[in-house]
Amino acid sequence: MFRHTFFAHQTPLMSGVCATFRKFIKQDSGAIAIIASIVMPVLLLFVASMMDYTNAQRLRSASASSLDAALLAAASSFSAGQLEEADIETFVNDYFTANMLGKNLNADSIGTVSTSFDDDTGRISGSVHATANALFTHILNPDGVEIGVDADVTVSRLNIELALVLDVTGSMRGSKLRALQEAANELVDILIPQANSAVGLNEVRISLVPYSDLVNVGSYESNITGYSSGESCVYERRGGLAFRDTAPVGPARGAPEDDNGVADYPPNGNGLRSAKPRSNPRRNFSGYICNNPEIVPLTADSRQLSTQINNFTAAGWTAGHIGIQWGWYTLSPQFNTVWQPNAAAYEDEETLKVMVVMTDGAFNTWYRPGRHDSFDQGERLCDEIRDDGIQVYAVGFMTGSTEENFLRDCASSAGHYIDAASRSDLIDGFRNIAQQLQSIRLAS
Repeated sequence: MFRHTFFAHQTPLMSGVCATFRKFIKQDSGAIAIIASIVMPVLLLFVASMMDYTNAQRLRSASASSLDAALLAAASSFSAGQLEEADIETFVNDYFTANMLGKNLNADSIGTVSTSFDDDTGRISGSVHATANALFTHILNPDGVEIGVDADVTVSRLNIELALVLDVTGSMRGSKLRALQEAANELVDILIPQANSAVGLNEVRISLVPYSDLVNVGSYESNITGYSSGESCVYERRGGLAFRDTAPVGPARGAPEDDNGVADYPPNGNGLRSAKPRSNPRRNFSGYICNNPEIVPLTADSRQLSTQINNFTAAGWTAGHIGIQWGWYTLSPQFNTVWQPNAAAYEDEETLKVMVVMTDGAFNTWYRPGRHDSFDQGERLCDEIRDDGIQVYAVGFMTGSTEENFLRDCASSAGHYIDAASRSDLIDGFRNIAQQLQSIRLAS
């Protein structure tokens, strides 16, 4: 049985040796017989050793690839906040064992993986030892052929700061708002898993900027405008700082100066104004609704983000440029005096700044006098934001050609524009954005 099995699996080298051996034993010469009796055992031992060595190399190669895969998976899960440091070794061993099953490696024993984590460098190291069976040279290697594998991988240190600028106007009522809430919640769950939210393992922070006629800055209003309107909504910025992210400093010049909320801004003012409470939503300069959803500055607390997303209500017209403006301010290090915790510097090579701008219709509301409609102001703001190194994704939800053209121009590239023609398209689009950002983060 053994002979049959052996020759059924002969290697080309072994076949050549056997053919040569058969030629030797057919010779009548006594000299040849003597040489054969000396050489052939040595040659056969050499071939047998090579076969055992090949078997050991197969075991080593399989162990190395499985260990690499296990460490990479651990680094990915740890970076995503899905794995705690104390669980790394168990995770790696489970992953390694699953990869080694069913490979028919003729291993006498495979040890457990020993791991270590260096918090200073973010490096996860692993080592494993195994013993391959000595099938043909067990007399020389009664304990088998031992192999050892070491590997390490570095956990990504790239941070992400992401602003979600989301349309909550009246046209988003009903199923469209529910689709947006589902899409935004899934994006948050991918980038900041709730299991490890707000415990310091995440390096992803997200801000929420829901917009309609205006943006509701909540309790931050007085810090921003030096005024308390009673409803905490703000107009677009005007004056010389209209398209800059300069922090609000100097004398407070935030109170509205006339009944329709349109004010002339002094040249040395901040250009940041609270909106005077009014009713009857109309287009352009006549009035507004201060919608309930408030801005949320950058945070790694997915529960806070999810709660706010689930509390969205839809009402009012579409001042998209104001949403874009305040999305920029949540990512701007210039506004660290307002928000706290701080946004990273634009020059920080370990931080990726991203904005997602989403709308379902035309930008039809603005408060700045003259021929500067919401699209015009939004286009200028997108240019400035991209110039600061912020990646811009633009999402059109059942939009027309005018909005589509604007969003394509606002986006950082053609690949950063998403045309969502349905509920499922919107959810898939937000999911793809989250997965792209996660891939970038883990590959860096």
